[in-house]
Amino acid sequence: MHNGQLKSFLRAFWRGDVWPPTNYQIASGLAAYGHKELAADICDKTIANAIKNGISEHYDSVTGKALGVPDYCMSCTLVTMMLDGLTKRHKLKLRGRSESKAANGGEPPKQ
Repeated sequence: MHNGQLKSFLRAFWRGDVWPPTNYQIASGLAAYGHKELAADICDKTIANAIKNGISEHYDSVTGKALGVPDYCMSCTLVTMMLDGLTKRHKLKLRGRSESKAANGGEPPKQ
């Protein structure tokens, strides 16, 4: 594919862009069939791009630039779901959850 064809291909809405829902479905399927390293790699890259460029509906597959609807709720939910068990590099940290609360099995410390 020469450069002119590639640019035309990448401008098409469903061709070439990175979509968090698709990445999540692929990663979940791979993990379910024992390909956990590959699933984690997909999730790690998706999460890293969302951290760098913000949550969005979809992303440019070459630059990683956020495209479509910014702060798209489904993408935010799926990135969070990736953090919850599919990724190896990133950790899910909940705001407002203190160490003592976490150490207490989720119960707030007794005062």
